[in-house]
Amino acid sequence: MRAVLNSVLAGLGVAAAGFVFTAVFAGLFNGMSMEAGISMGVGLFTCFVVVVCTGLILSRLERRER
Repeated sequence: MRAVLNSVLAGLGVAAAGFVFTAVFAGLFNGMSMEAGISMGVGLFTCFVVVVCTGLILSRLERRER
C-alpha cells in the first residue's frame, strides 16, 4: 500500500512540475504565440519525462539481471 501511495505522490509531483515548467517555458519564448510556447513546453517536458522513466526502467532491469 505504501508503494502505491508513493507512486501517486510522485505522479502528482511530476504533474505539478510539468505545469510550472510549461508556464516558465512559454514565458521565456515570448517571440512565439502563447499557444505555440505552451505546446513546445509540454512537448519538451514530455520528452524529458520519457527519457528519465526509460532510464529508471532500464537500470532496474539491469539490476535484476545481476
